[in-house]
Amino acid sequence: MPLNESTGIRRSNLTRQQQREAEAAIYGLPTNNNQMELEDLTPQDIERMRAIVQSHDRTTGKIETFDLNKPPQQPLVFRPYPKMIYHHGKRIHKVIQNEEQLAEHLGQGWDTQPYPAEPPEPVHLDAAAAAEAAAIDTQLKVLREKKK
Repeated sequence: MPLNESTGIRRSNLTRQQQREAEAAIYGLPTNNNQMELEDLTPQDIERMRAIVQSHDRTTGKIETFDLNKPPQQPLVFRPYPKMIYHHGKRIHKVIQNEEQLAEHLGQGWDTQPYPAEPPEPVHLDAAAAAEAAAIDTQLKVLREKKK
């Protein structure tokens, strides 16, 4: 069964002038036949066009340029709620939506401050590792003193 493949590019039977006129018609551009001639304009037409341009310039204002990689962003507005509260005893957290919920939960032992940071467990080194760490510490102290 043959594949449905194009055999090549289909050539237009229009001349270059006809192609230009067809493209102008597609894009809504004036062609040579219907192009407005400047000699046909009256001074009233020119003044009317100037007034249109001036009113357009007044309404649009200044043209603003910006970097497409960093588009302008709306400034953040502080909103007190929703807010996260913490229960230190149970180690759980919850999101509240208004001040009434905050007052209710604060009476039940909740807090607005996060859990305190727990110190990491101490590292226990054997004798060989402790000796190696002490040697590295002395080398670092010597290097720091040389920099001063």
